[in-house]
Amino acid sequence: MQTAAAVLVFVTGCAVGPDPSRPAIAVPDTFVRAGAAEGSLAYEDWLSALGDPVLSELVARGVAGNLELAQADARVQTARANARLSKAALLPSGTGRSSFQRQRISEATAGLGALAGAGGGSGTPGIENPADVYDAAFDASWELDFFGANRRALGAARSDYQAALADFTAARLRIGADIARAYAEYRQAETLLALNASALSAQRELLRLTEVKARLGDVTQLDVDQTRARLAALEAERPGFEINRIVALNQLAVLTGSAPGSVDALLATPSLARIPSGLAMDDPAALLRRRPDILAAEYRAAAATNRVGVEIAEYFPKIQIAGSIGTQAATSGDLLTGAAQTFSYGPSLSWRVLDFARIESAIAAARGREAEALAAYKLTVLTALEDVETQAARFSGLSEERQKRRESVAIQARVLETISAQYRAGSVDYLAVLDAERTLRAEEQSAARAEANLLIAYASLAKALGGIESQAGESDALTLTGASIAER
Repeated sequence: MQTAAAVLVFVTGCAVGPDPSRPAIAVPDTFVRAGAAEGSLAYEDWLSALGDPVLSELVARGVAGNLELAQADARVQTARANARLSKAALLPSGTGRSSFQRQRISEATAGLGALAGAGGGSGTPGIENPADVYDAAFDASWELDFFGANRRALGAARSDYQAALADFTAARLRIGADIARAYAEYRQAETLLALNASALSAQRELLRLTEVKARLGDVTQLDVDQTRARLAALEAERPGFEINRIVALNQLAVLTGSAPGSVDALLATPSLARIPSGLAMDDPAALLRRRPDILAAEYRAAAATNRVGVEIAEYFPKIQIAGSIGTQAATSGDLLTGAAQTFSYGPSLSWRVLDFARIESAIAAARGREAEALAAYKLTVLTALEDVETQAARFSGLSEERQKRRESVAIQARVLETISAQYRAGSVDYLAVLDAERTLRAEEQSAARAEANLLIAYASLAKALGGIESQAGESDALTLTGASIAER
């Protein structure tokens, strides 16, 4: 057993070059601006907590059919295959071959010509010319990875695979947030259209009343014209709201991997979304271990470090053991005879002894790419921390805005009701009604936009925290582990 272990150590040798490690970067102990955005709800459950089956269905369709995700998944499969291919470089390779040739040796060559011509029946020992040659053999070779070039390449390929897995998860998070954004914009347009329809109905009734009052001499033609102008302004708003609704519908269709019009029937169901008061926000260090874009950057840095070792290994000789066993004969019937057997075996060594300057340049280039990957990792970490802080502040601010908008709408509705009653009684002029009506409609629209913006901020905060709906579907590309490719 000890002898076998010693042979294994001798054959595998050592891997030259630096070993990958998690880049060091200082992060704060807590998020500075979590504020009112922090709650008890786990970030993974952001979607189910909304209680909106339409949005949940849209996200499920997006996970299953989004073509950006399909591309990311294809990149995962490519990276996995490349990793397995790199692992194969550590193992012996073998090739079977067979051939038939009819060949003639030049008789004009000194010495060989006489030998070739002697076989023509003169009785002198010679060879047939031309002659048939049947050949079958199996060739095998094994590069002994003494200095770890192939193992470093395998480590880089495995890191590339893990980075592709992380990219897939990041894309899935992004698609979920994009669907939530388009859904919020659709519901906003839908609400604005409903408010517009209600305002149009009220304005038409007000126009009818104003015309009656004008005929009775209680108001002037100016009041009638102002009422008609306001009605026309409300009608002019409607096409813009409808365009926004259609744009959001088309975006949702494409995000779910289908043609425009395919989700129209689903969205006929009213929204039931109830936005939670906040999400659980653990410490920033946990974010580094969870957020997929950070993990992808870390794996790419590890791949770059391993590739430095690949280039350093070029300083050292490459040793290969090769062998061949086969059979060769002038007729196919003689291939299996003992006299036809052939074999060869032995080690070979190649060494780029005159290429050290080129190798140094290649190492310098690899170290440059490593430094770039490390800087990209640190930037990704800082950007992620910024994202969480920004989205938390936005969610907190929009939560407060939505509450205030709701209160303002309720108050302004009472004001309009009072002024309208006074106008019908003749105690105030039409300008007071017009002003109150305009204020209410503006506040209602602002409240609708605040509701949509809050839903977008909520989904963006969940994305920033690395949250993903756990029951939305399982995939090999959703679990980021250090498991080797050999175990998959």
